[in-house]
Parts: sequence; structure tokens; C-alpha cells
Amino acid sequence: MDEATLQRLEQFCTELEELTKSGDPEEHKQRRSELEKEFADAVSEIAAQDPEAKDELEKFRKKFARIDKTFSSALFQLYQTRDLERWEHYALKLKICEEIEVLNSLPDDKLPGVLPRLKQLRERWSQLGAVPHEKSEELWERFRKSSNSLSRRLDNCFAEIDASRAKVDEAKQALLEEAKTLCENPNYAAATPQLKALQQKWKELGAGHMKHDREAFAQFRALCDKFFADRNAFFSERKNAFSGAVEQKKQLVESAAKLAGLPPDELRRAAQQLYREWRNIPYAGRDDQKLYERFKAAIDAHFAAAHAADETKLKEREACFVEFVSLRDKLESGELDPAAANDLYILLRRKYEATGQLYGDAAAKSDRRWRGECAKLEKLLGEIRLKSFFDGSVARRDAEKALAAALEADDPGDVQVLLDALSSVAGQGVADKAAKLVERNADARRQAIEEFGSRRRALVDDMSRRLGAEVEGGLENNVQMLAMALENAIRGNFAGEEERFTPEHANDFEREFLALPLAPSAGADELFEAFEHTLRRLVDKISR
Repeated sequence: MDEATLQRLEQFCTELEELTKSGDPEEHKQRRSELEKEFADAVSEIAAQDPEAKDELEKFRKKFARIDKTFSSALFQLYQTRDLERWEHYALKLKICEEIEVLNSLPDDKLPGVLPRLKQLRERWSQLGAVPHEKSEELWERFRKSSNSLSRRLDNCFAEIDASRAKVDEAKQALLEEAKTLCENPNYAAATPQLKALQQKWKELGAGHMKHDREAFAQFRALCDKFFADRNAFFSERKNAFSGAVEQKKQLVESAAKLAGLPPDELRRAAQQLYREWRNIPYAGRDDQKLYERFKAAIDAHFAAAHAADETKLKEREACFVEFVSLRDKLESGELDPAAANDLYILLRRKYEATGQLYGDAAAKSDRRWRGECAKLEKLLGEIRLKSFFDGSVARRDAEKALAAALEADDPGDVQVLLDALSSVAGQGVADKAAKLVERNADARRQAIEEFGSRRRALVDDMSRRLGAEVEGGLENNVQMLAMALENAIRGNFAGEEERFTPEHANDFEREFLALPLAPSAGADELFEAFEHTLRRLVDKISR
């Protein structure tokens, strides 16, 4: 084999190797095929001409085949990479379809803010490359339908918004014309609230078309600013005119303050004279009401001091105290039931309040004594009511424990007798709630009973916290006590006065606790004891 033939075969291998290293095998597929054919033809031709070159030709065949195999591997990797990219594009475009469908599911009032996002999603779709051929048509159809549907909804939404804004434009134009009419010849006393009402209506109308809105608001604001500037100037001038009346009424206030120590008859005549002089002085403008309040307060203070010695009313109150003690004694002895005693208590309070307001130390002492007697009676009424409740509480607790124990078992059996027992002490409504658990499986029944118990415990813990929980024990409980004390201090500093409890709080607390049908049988005794203890504390706090 001559040198030219060897170079020719080597050239085929070299060119194919360069194509392999080019970085884009797909671009050179055609040339590769041509090289394969040319190489095969050349080998066949040389073999026919020179049979002794068989070994040399075999070496070139192996070399060319090795390079060709490398080219095939590079081409396969390229196709594999492109296929992965298409699947990545498919996943991204699938998310775009899903997001558009989520946007399309939003209610109409949320649509106005969707348009910018829809534009972003469409732009992102166009930027992404191709997807696998078998998914292309399906994915495009899904994107097209969801995108077009959302576009139609947006078109309808913006059309409605445009119509709504047109109505706002008309309404604001009407308000503008009305404001112009008010400002042409204003009666400030009547026009001021009317113009403020127009301002409020303007705010409530919301936005119209931007251009019209800006122009109309500029006119409306200019009208309002001018109106209030003219109004302020008018009242400023009138205030100056009132200065003489202000000085005269200030002198009467000072005269009223000097009436202290006069006998009741002289005080009455002097006060009447000052009132006559006051009525003869013209209106003093904005300060007139404040001056009158000072004037009246000064005179009232003198009469209050005179009324402090009103012994007749104190005697009437003393009679009320006597009746009050008698009422409490009858309640303690059982001669009166709580309902009748409460009715008499209400009548007695009305009688006490009918004595009117007294002044001085005697009046304050009487009021303190009355509050103390009321607290004692209310506490007694609460204790009697509590005793009545606790008498029935034992039966309720026992009925609940028996029914809870049965329902907590894997097979509750026939629990109708237990339901009837609960109904007799708690009412049919509570028994019906418990009866619904019978239809559930054992785990669901136990879970429901645990939830009822947790809700009851939460009610008790919350009320205990509001009352100021009593904590006993070691270091851990001391930490709890400090935490609760800090919480109460914060509530006291930042939430105003300490929470005041009324009988309605006790009624609500009892009703909410007993409205829950059951609690776990193992903890029923402890839970009822905690509830009864907290209820006693609540009633005691109400009494205080």
C-alpha cells in the first residue's frame, strides 16, 4: 500500500474525529454518513487492488469504527439532553396552566388584580422552549382554554368596573353641583353639616375614572376650602363682637363663687337675682356654654352644701336599712325563697334610690353602708342558688360518668337507660348530643369525649385565670403564680379597670359548661370539682 493511500484513509479518520469534537454532532450527521460511505468505498477499492494490504486495511477499519462509535455516543447524549430539557419545559408550562386555572377560579371581586400576573404567565410561556411531542398538543390546548377563559372573565370584569366608575362620575358631578349651590349664599349654621355630609358621601362613593375623578375632586376641594375659610372668618368676627358679653358673664361667675356661707333663704334669693342678670346679657358665642356651666356649677355647689343636712332623707334611708335586715333574716331562716327575696330586694333598692341624692359625710356613710348590705344579701342569694345547683350537680356528674364509661368501651351495648338518666338531670338537648356518639366507632367516641372534656377544662381554666387563679405547690407552681400575677398586672395597667363580674357571667359560665354532654369518666370527678370551685369563686366575686 503506497503512501498516498495511507494518507487518504488517515484523512477519513481525522475528519470524522474533528466532527466528533465540534460540539454539535447533529449538525454534522450528513457529513458523517458521507464519510462512512466514502471510507467503505475506499477500503473496498484498495482491497480489490492490493489483496496483501488486508492487515493494514483492518487496522484502519477498527480505527474508523472506534471514532464513529464516539460520534454516535456524542449524538446520543445530545438527544438525551434535549429530551430532558423538553420535559423540564413541560413541567414549567404545566405549572403555568395550573396557576392560570387557580386564577380563573377566583371570585369576580378578586379579578382586577389578576391581569398583570396573567401577562407575566403568557410571556413566560412564550419564553420557554418546546415540550415532548406527545404532550405538546394536549398542553397547548389546556393553556389556550384556561387562558382564553380567564381573559373573557377579565374583559367582563373590567367592563363592569368601567360602568360602575361611570356611575360614580355621575354621582360625584351631582355632589359637585350641590356643593356649588350651598356655597353661593351660605347659611353657615345650616350649610356646614350639609357640606360635611357631602364630603362623607364623596368618600363613600369610591373611585371613578381617573381623569374625571381628579378634575372633579380639585373643584370640590376648592369649593370646600373656600367655604370653610369664609366660615372661619365669619365666626372670628362674631367672636370679637361677643367679647363684651364674655366679660360680663365672667363677672357673674365670680359673683356666684362668693355666695358660700349664706343662709338657705338668702342663698336662694341671691341665686335667683344672678340668674335674672345672666338672662339679660346677650349671647357670648362659643364660650357661652362653658361659662354657663361654670356659673351653674358654682351655684349648685352652694345648694349641695345646704342639702347635706337633709335629715328627713336620712331617716327614710334608715327605715330602708331596717327593712333590709329583716329581709335578710327571713331569707336565712327559710321563711322566704330566693325568688321572692330577690323581688323584695329589687323593690327595696328602688325605695332606697327614691330618697334621692344626699350630700356630705352622712350621705357618704349611708351609701357605704347600703353597698355593704347589698353585697351581703347578694352573696347570700348566690350561696343559696349555688347549694341548689350543687345538689343537682352530683346527679348530673354520676349520670355523665356512667354514660361516658359505657361509650368509652369497645362495645357500649344498650345505653338507652343511661341516656334517659342523663336526660332527666340535664335535659333532652344534652342527651341528644350524647346519643349521636353511639353511632360512631370506639375510637371516634373516645376522641369526641376527650374533646368535650378539653373544652370544659378550657372554660374552667379561662374563668379561673380571669378571677386570678389560686396556685399551690412547689417551684413550678410558684412560677405559674408569678406568671399569672404578671399577666393580671399587665391587664390592669393596659386594659383599664379590673374586670367586673355580674350574675350574667355566672349564668353564662354554668350554661356553657353544662351544655357539653360528657367528659372522660376517669377525670369527671376532678373536672366537676374544679368547675364547682371556680363557680363558687365567681359568685363570691360578684357578691363583693
